[in-house]
Amino acid sequence: MGNAFRNQPAPALYSADKTPFAADQLEVGLAVACAMLFFSFVLIIPGIRGWERLWATVRFLVALWVAIILLECNFGYAWYEDTIKDVHTQYKAFAKFEITADIGLHIGLRGINVTLKGVPEYQYNERINYNEAFRWSNPWAQGRLGFGRFAGRFNQEFRAEQFAGVPYPIQWIAEYFTLDGEQIRWGRRFRVAGWYAHILLWLSFAVYLITMILFWMVIRLGAIAMLWLGILMVLAIFFYGIIIINDPDLEIPFSADDVLKPHFGWSFYLTLFTGLFCIGCGCLIWAMDFFVPRQIAIVFNHVVVEDDEFFQEEEPEPEQPTLEEYGVSTRGVRKTQRGLTRFRQTQRKPRNTLSRGGGGSQRLKNEAAIPLEDLPPGQVSITVQTKT
Repeated sequence: MGNAFRNQPAPALYSADKTPFAADQLEVGLAVACAMLFFSFVLIIPGIRGWERLWATVRFLVALWVAIILLECNFGYAWYEDTIKDVHTQYKAFAKFEITADIGLHIGLRGINVTLKGVPEYQYNERINYNEAFRWSNPWAQGRLGFGRFAGRFNQEFRAEQFAGVPYPIQWIAEYFTLDGEQIRWGRRFRVAGWYAHILLWLSFAVYLITMILFWMVIRLGAIAMLWLGILMVLAIFFYGIIIINDPDLEIPFSADDVLKPHFGWSFYLTLFTGLFCIGCGCLIWAMDFFVPRQIAIVFNHVVVEDDEFFQEEEPEPEQPTLEEYGVSTRGVRKTQRGLTRFRQTQRKPRNTLSRGGGGSQRLKNEAAIPLEDLPPGQVSITVQTKT
């Protein structure tokens, strides 16, 4: 057992097992994290009752979708890409033979990714499957011309890969982004475009978090924040598409028929679609909250009264007017201004001056007047008393 896994008389030797990884590790980590959140939500769906199960699923899927797009497209390498198949090209230094391979260029916001895969994968007793990344981020500075210590990060990584002996097709593609003079400034333009786009996407992610909080509090404010989220994502697409415009266009030939002509990739179109989707959803939710607030409140599981901007209050019953409001006290004393005497207000019954016969006025005992028709003729006299 002491000689197991040993080539006599040398120490233990393990053969190299290099496995190419076609995706960025950070992208895969973000995708796995989002998948874990999704499966966790699937486990709690049975505990939600009624229509709230449907609305909760819709809210969660939309929120998770926007988060995935913001993070994956920010760190992805599919903004500008192209792949050519079955290319006959040189392989590497000190190799006199040519290989047949698929060559791909994938440009992201932080750098480029070049793939080289043999067709078939094993040729001339070698496994041809490469995936090399060159970055211009952290720092994002252009740096000086050349490949020295004051050059940009991209140029320094390119020179390190040259010393490592990467295949010629990968060096040929990366060299196009190290040039910075006259109209050949593809590296500078993609670096500046990636800078502005990634800043706007990070700002969009911050607005996304604020949007989720506002939807939990006030639906109308959440709709406005979602509208701004979509506008920022569309602005990121606009600046990226404008800045990378260069004359001449980026074309990398390997032969007369095999030419790499990159075009906008799925990260670009997903970001554009998600931005327009957020703008549409923000406008729709705002309109529904304005016209049918009770229906949209059910979708977001809100209490309608708590979301109303104006509260309806019941007015107190009007109080009955008192004598004091009309200048009469409860004791029968009329209130007057200061300096005036107070006197009692007397309430007298109306005096009737009807008299029977010729003898003076007589006050009727009853308040109601006696009709003249009931009195005998010739015995009715009306006297009018005036004060002089």
